[in-house]
Parts: sequence; structure tokens; C-alpha cells
Amino acid sequence: MSTSDTPQSLAVVDVEKARAIGIEADDFLREMFNGFRHHYADAAVSIRAHLDNGEHKDAKMLAHSIVGIAGTLGAEQVCAAARALDRSLTGDVDVDGAERALDDFGASLSRLIAYIDEHYPTHTVV
Repeated sequence: MSTSDTPQSLAVVDVEKARAIGIEADDFLREMFNGFRHHYADAAVSIRAHLDNGEHKDAKMLAHSIVGIAGTLGAEQVCAAARALDRSLTGDVDVDGAERALDDFGASLSRLIAYIDEHYPTHTVV
């Protein structure tokens, strides 16, 4: 990713990137994406709560965790947005900058969850 890439200019998911690190089986990829949805679908809400409570370290830790997980899954938009959010929470926190980064992250996360819902729906037993 170049420094000029913005989250919106990147692919929601680069499946080939996920496959390149060994997530080749479709069932395993489905499991990974559904696990991400289960654990992180509300991450923007959680980070906002941390920021509202002055828990900048907790907000940063969650954003930083998502950078790695999203990167592994090839979720490029979320990875880039979480990285920007993580950086905005480093050192003396610029609350306005963190809020903008959080808004971008939340939008990217929503697009990823919609992608997962469309391409990797959970199997339901009827």
C-alpha cells in the first residue's frame, strides 16, 4: 500500500492476499471472516466508548489488533482505516483527528461486514 492510498481507494477484500498467506480453503476463509464479524462487527462502537471514557490506550489496542487481523484477511480498507486510527491515538491524542479517523474506520468496517454477509454468509440449519 502506498502512502497515497486511502481506505476508500483500496479493495474491501483482496481474497488473493488472504490465499497467499495460506487461507486457501473456502470453508476456512468463511470461518475466518465469520469469526471476524463475530468479534469485531461492533469495534467502532467499542472504540468510540473507549474514547468517550478517556480510555485512549484501550481504544488504541483494539485498533492495533484490527490492523493485524484485517491485514491477514486481505481486508485492505479496514486495515488502512484501523492503521490511521491507531496512529491518531499515539502520543498526545488529537481528539478531533481521532474522531475523523474513527468515522472512516466505522465506514470501512460497515463495508467489510456487508461484504462478509454477501460473500461468506453463515450457514443456518433449517
